[in-house]
Amino acid sequence: MTATKITPGLITTLAGATGLPASAGFEYVSSATASSSASLTFSGFTTMTTGYDYLLVATNCKNATDNTHIKIELGITGPTYRTSGYRSGTGYHYIASSYGSSANITADIRLTGVGVGNVDPERYDFALNIIDPANSGTNTTTFGLMHWFNPSNNMMVGPTYGIYTSDEAHTALKLYTSSGAITSGLFKLYRRPNA
Repeated sequence: MTATKITPGLITTLAGATGLPASAGFEYVSSATASSSASLTFSGFTTMTTGYDYLLVATNCKNATDNTHIKIELGITGPTYRTSGYRSGTGYHYIASSYGSSANITADIRLTGVGVGNVDPERYDFALNIIDPANSGTNTTTFGLMHWFNPSNNMMVGPTYGIYTSDEAHTALKLYTSSGAITSGLFKLYRRPNA
C-alpha cells in the first residue's frame, strides 16, 4: 500500500466532494505585534462579516506587570467597545495538581483564571474561537484554551468561555491586561465560513 501525500489542494477537493464547503479551513485575516502596548485592537475589517467564525491565536506573549489578567472586549461599529453585558469564566490546573476556576465575570471576557507572571521565562499563549460575532441576531460566544505561568512560575493550563448576553453585531476586538501593558507577543486573527 502506498501513502498519499495530503496537500492543501487535495484537502479542498476532498472537502468539496464530501459536501463540506471547499473553503472550510481557516484563512488569515490580520496580525498585531505587541510592543509595550496598552491594548491591541482588531477592527475595521471589511472581511469581518456575518457568516464567519474567527480564531485569535496568541504566541510568546509577555506582560509588563506581574499578576495581571488577560481580557477581551467586543466592539460594535465605530468601534465602541462593550464594558459590560458579558458572562465569562475560566478553569485552570497547574503542575502542583491544584485546580481552580473563576466564573460569572460581567465586565469583559476573562482568559485567565489567576494572574499571569512577568519574569522570564513566564509567558502566555492561547487560541480563542469567536463564533459568528458579526451576526446581529445571536449572542457572540467565545471558547478556547489558554496556557500561562502564574506569579509563582507554576505552569497553568485551562479552558476559557465567554458570551455577550445580548444579540448584537460585533466587528471589532480589543485585547488588554488588567494592569500595565502587553510587553511583547504575536496575535493573529483567522476566519472560516460557518455554513
